[in-house]
Amino acid sequence: MTIELVTLERILIFLLYAPLSLLVLVWLFPRMPRSFRLLAAIMLATQLFFVVMQLFHSPSSKYDQWLWTLGREWNISSAFAAAQLALVGWAALMASWFARTQRAWHRFFVSGYGLLFLLLALMEFYSLKSSRLDAWILPHLLLGGLLACITIVQIETLSKPGRLWLLYLLAGLSLIVWGGVVVDSQGLLGFCDSLIGIISFEGCLNKGTLEEALEYFGGWVALVAMLGFLGDIVPSPSRRVRWTLFLLPPVLALVFTQTASIKPISEQTKSQSASVEFESGAQLHAYRLNSRDRKVTVNLYLSVPDADFSGLGYSLRLIDPVREEKVASVDRHLGDQWHFFMGPGYAPVYQQWTKFDIPPELRENHAYLVALSLWRDENPEFPLQEIRASDRRLLSESQVVLDDFVLRAPPPPRRGCLRAIRQRIRAASRRNASARPSG
Repeated sequence: MTIELVTLERILIFLLYAPLSLLVLVWLFPRMPRSFRLLAAIMLATQLFFVVMQLFHSPSSKYDQWLWTLGREWNISSAFAAAQLALVGWAALMASWFARTQRAWHRFFVSGYGLLFLLLALMEFYSLKSSRLDAWILPHLLLGGLLACITIVQIETLSKPGRLWLLYLLAGLSLIVWGGVVVDSQGLLGFCDSLIGIISFEGCLNKGTLEEALEYFGGWVALVAMLGFLGDIVPSPSRRVRWTLFLLPPVLALVFTQTASIKPISEQTKSQSASVEFESGAQLHAYRLNSRDRKVTVNLYLSVPDADFSGLGYSLRLIDPVREEKVASVDRHLGDQWHFFMGPGYAPVYQQWTKFDIPPELRENHAYLVALSLWRDENPEFPLQEIRASDRRLLSESQVVLDDFVLRAPPPPRRGCLRAIRQRIRAASRRNASARPSG
C-alpha cells in the first residue's frame, strides 16, 4: 500500500484541527461573552484559511510561494501568527487590570502570561526563535515553566471556571512549545520515501507545516482560554474593550510588516552591494562576479515593479579601458522568477545568472571592465534604459560599471611528480659519484 506523504500531512493536520476545535467550540464557547466568541471564531477562520492555502495552493512563482508558506519570515501568515500571540498577551494584561478585587499575587502572574505571549509574538515575526536552547529560547522556556508551576499552585485558590480557563491556557502553551521547540529541534516526522510495515510513503513530509500548525492552533487555544478568563472578570465588556480587542490584530500585523528589519540582499547572498535604478523602475541591489579559466560568471540581483519582466533584458559588456572598446558581450532576457529573495520594502528580488567566454586573443595580465545595461524588447528595436541613480561608476547614461578584473596569464605547467623524483635521484647519484675517491 502506497500513500503520498503530502496526503498524510493533510490527514494529520485535519486530525489536529477537527476534533480539538470542535471540543473548544462545544465546551468553551458557551461560557464566553458573545463578542469574545465572535473574535475567537474570526481568528480560527483566518488561520484555517492560511493552513488551507499552505496545503492546497499551487504557487505560480517563488514570490507566491513565500507569500503563503507557513513558517516563512515577514509574510502574511507570519504577521497573523504574531498578532494572534500578541492578542493573547494583551487580553492577559487586560484581565490583570480589571481584576482589581483579586489578590495582587494573582494579578501578577496573569500579567506574567501577558508579557510571555507578547515576547512570543516578537520572536515569531522577527525570527528571534531558534531550534537550539540558545540565549533567546532558554529564558522563555524558563519563564513559561515558572508560570506553569505558579498556575498549578494558583488553581487551588480559584473558582471552578477560573481553573478551567487556566488549564486550557496551559494546554495551548504546551502545543506552542511542542511545535516550536520539540518538533523543530528534534526533526520529528521529517522523513522522505519511508517504508513502515506494509505501507510505503512517497515524497517528503513537510515538518515546517506541522510545526506551524501546532503553534497556530496552540495560540488559538490560548486565546480562547484568555478571552474566557477575561470574560469571567468582565462579563459585559464595554464597547471600548471590544473595539480594542478586535482592532489589535490588524493594527499589530500592519506594525509588524512595516517594522521588519529585512537583511540587505548583499548580506543574504554574500555578494557585492549596489544601488542602481533604471527608468523602468528596475533596481540592481547586488551582484557577484567571478572570472576563472577564461570565463566570466555574473550573478545579478534585480527587482522590477510588480515582478513584470516582460520585454525587459540586460546586456553585459567586457570593455578594454585602455582602448575604450567592447571586446566581448552577452545579451539575456530578464526572468527566472524561482531564484527569489525578499528585498527592502518587501520588494521581490530575482537572481539573474550569466556566464560568457573570454575571447582567446585578449591580452593577459591586463585589466578589463564589466558593464551592465538594461533594454526593452520592442522588436525590431531594443532601446536602452536610462539610469536614474547609481552608486557605481557610469560609462554612459545607460551603462554602469559593475567591477573590473585582471585577466591573469595561466601559471606554468607543473612538472610531474615521477619526473621530479627521477631528477632528484639522478642528482643524488651524481653527487655520490663525485664524492667517491678516485683509484
